Amino acid sequence: MPIVQNAWELEVNGTAMFRLVSKLKQVKVALKQWHREEVGPMQHNLERQRFFLEEVQKKLQGDPLNQQLLHIESEARREYKNTLTREESMIRQKSRQN
Repeated sequence: MPIVQNAWELEVNGTAMFRLVSKLKQVKVALKQWHREEVGPMQHNLERQRFFLEEVQKKLQGDPLNQQLLHIESEARREYKNTLTREESMIRQKSRQN
């Protein structure tokens, strides 16, 4: 994972134990930032994707043979499913921690 690798490769001076602790702290900070930027907005993305999918499906009800709408609906459904799968995986991982 490049986030961990980049944080670990930072140059730290001091004893071996101090370097280890400092690098672990840097990895922790980097992972927390990654979580805020990438994982945190997942719920918002999920709601936005669901809303978009519902809108496309409503349009498809009026024009069920429209190939462009069928393609857009298929892609929207795939993206929504992928995001939902990631969120479920994250929830499963959190439940194992507790």
